[in-house]
Amino acid sequence: MLFLLSGAPAIFGFFGFNTVRAIAEAKFAKVDVARTHSLESLYEAFQNRQGDAFVVQVLFQDQRVAQLMRRTQTKLVIFDSSLTDIFCFGMRNENTKFAIALRLATLSVASQVLMSDVASVVRYERPTPESRLLSLIQSLVLFYGLEPEPELIEKVAKALSVASLTSRTTVEEGMSANFPGRIANETVLSRLSHEQRTIVARLDEAYGQLIASGGTKTIPWPVEALSLLDTQEAVQAPFPLVGPARTLVNGPNLHLPAGKWLMEIVFGIEENGSGNRLKIEVKEARRSRGKQEIDLPKRGRLAVTIAFEVEETKHAVGIEIATMEGAIEGMLSVESMRLRRIGAPVLQPATEA
Repeated sequence: MLFLLSGAPAIFGFFGFNTVRAIAEAKFAKVDVARTHSLESLYEAFQNRQGDAFVVQVLFQDQRVAQLMRRTQTKLVIFDSSLTDIFCFGMRNENTKFAIALRLATLSVASQVLMSDVASVVRYERPTPESRLLSLIQSLVLFYGLEPEPELIEKVAKALSVASLTSRTTVEEGMSANFPGRIANETVLSRLSHEQRTIVARLDEAYGQLIASGGTKTIPWPVEALSLLDTQEAVQAPFPLVGPARTLVNGPNLHLPAGKWLMEIVFGIEENGSGNRLKIEVKEARRSRGKQEIDLPKRGRLAVTIAFEVEETKHAVGIEIATMEGAIEGMLSVESMRLRRIGAPVLQPATEA
């Protein structure tokens, strides 16, 4: 029997995996377990299975896996997590770099959105303080076509290290029992600067809207996540254009679900009496996906819209803002960035590995 599931690298995703595994092991004598990141590893896991049941956690960093799911109309359980949950799990080691944890968090959420393009999906939303563990276990047992017998439920609870499972036991209590040494999000966030916490909070809200809307909601990217190349500082205020033609700003190098997108960037211009031209280019894994060249006015505000396509969710997306002429004056600010997915990718049939 196949138990197929997915979830982000966060506490609820891992707890969901452990719960499904416990259900399989409570019912079957021999259970094979695999975590797969690519189509090749998925095929290999299937070829090597030997048990009566097979628990597979699929991580959708490979779009060919999504193509296979659609082609075979496979039913998939997804355990959702917020961007903050994923980020904090990645930052549990104090040596992890902020930018890397943030990028991986956006990759995980973008992959969850890509999963919503797959037909047969059942989502288990991030638990609230009132979410009950018994209801979660019973729901999963029924989803996989089994009977939620008391003996099976008791075995699952024991495997999760839950000493006493009642109708009032919460999912939160179950996760604490299963992961007794876990670090709370608040502890991780307290280590960050105010600016970093702001970026995480804004991206959490934006990517939460992306999941809730199935990828159709217009979302902002925080300007603070961009970097000034001249100083390697975050973009937070007007900065000078003075100097040779050069790239002024790049970033934020985050992940988006594959598909067609529109990006709107609003600029503020001051003290630009001699004029200049600006090039704004969207890149995916350093490959150009769209660009605009504009004449800058002496002063005022200017909105630029760029159409582009993200080919692979696993590749980070960023922008580069460059002057095309040397400047003797002028101040530029990036006031806002907004993105909207206007088309999901066309999933082609997956080929054999």
